[in-house]
Amino acid sequence: MKWTWRPRGGGVAISARYVFLIFRSTRRRLNCRWNEGVFAYNDYGTNDKTGNVVLKPPFPRLPYLISEAVGVEAVKPQHFSWTDPPAWLAHQAAMHGQAQSQARSNPGYAGLLAWAGFDYGSLLGPGPYDIKWAGVADGFRVPKPGAAIYQTQGDPAVRPVIVPVFFWEAGGAVPGPDQTAMIASNCERLEVFIGGRRVASAQPATGSPLYGGLAHPPFLVRLPKRLPKPAPDLLIRGFVGGQPVAQLRMSAHPGGDALAMAADDATISADGSDATRVVFRAIDAFGNQRRYGGGQVALTLSGPAMLLGDNPFEFGQYGGLGAVWIRSVAGRPGAITLAASHPLLGQAEVQVRSAAVKNISELG
Repeated sequence: MKWTWRPRGGGVAISARYVFLIFRSTRRRLNCRWNEGVFAYNDYGTNDKTGNVVLKPPFPRLPYLISEAVGVEAVKPQHFSWTDPPAWLAHQAAMHGQAQSQARSNPGYAGLLAWAGFDYGSLLGPGPYDIKWAGVADGFRVPKPGAAIYQTQGDPAVRPVIVPVFFWEAGGAVPGPDQTAMIASNCERLEVFIGGRRVASAQPATGSPLYGGLAHPPFLVRLPKRLPKPAPDLLIRGFVGGQPVAQLRMSAHPGGDALAMAADDATISADGSDATRVVFRAIDAFGNQRRYGGGQVALTLSGPAMLLGDNPFEFGQYGGLGAVWIRSVAGRPGAITLAASHPLLGQAEVQVRSAAVKNISELG
């Protein structure tokens, strides 16, 4: 049995000895054989002037889990949606990186769970349909810029990753260019080119007090403040062991923008309950998320399936992307096509196959 004890009210301003006595007496009173005890605490601490994450120092000789951090309750801004200013979305990524870096830098912390994975409906707001925009991914499970740090902590030998924590638009990087641009990556070196000209050669911020505790700290890159308009294409090349292993291109020119669609699964079961998510989004010429401020996406479904979601979808109101689900019809296998259209971005479609189930009893 695992047990977590999380102090409330008085926070961590309580002696380690007192916490230990509570833990021991509770264990005896419940007459349980504990495999382990994990103390935990919610720590949403930030610096009021800088907005950076500042975790409380851990107890001496009593490691504890930080069970919640970052979130939206104690930070400014208290909102991270696709329609928010890009500087807000970049700040969310920075705070998650700072919190995880601090937790990894001191063995007094027994790990950190950042809040939250996804946006969610909350009963704590004043209205019945309030959304907490705290997720590093949105309600459709699409990663926001805030997820960049998590996406790049894996082994580059398995999958090298480059995730710019900005949009590339007519004036260049947004947010920017007056501030350092963050590029999350698990590469050892990045080379940055604008219009074919190298403008930066960067190393990860391993010496940064804000990010140095991460397995793969982000890159903090100074980009040119003056660029032609629209800005030329951006190219980022990643290197490991001196060899190029990944690259990413971004376009500022809206002429190549398009509507893209992708389904999670190519095949679903014709059992009446199996379903797959279909995400549609505005992209630049190289497939990067484009902020988009207007219009609706109209959806047309053909084949043995049901469409779950808004149709038409308020594309601009949500921020340039959205999702629906395709659910099978029991006992009716076959080809399914979902087509989408936007007045400016054009059309896109996906095909999914609904496969017959092997045993009729599976239909319930």
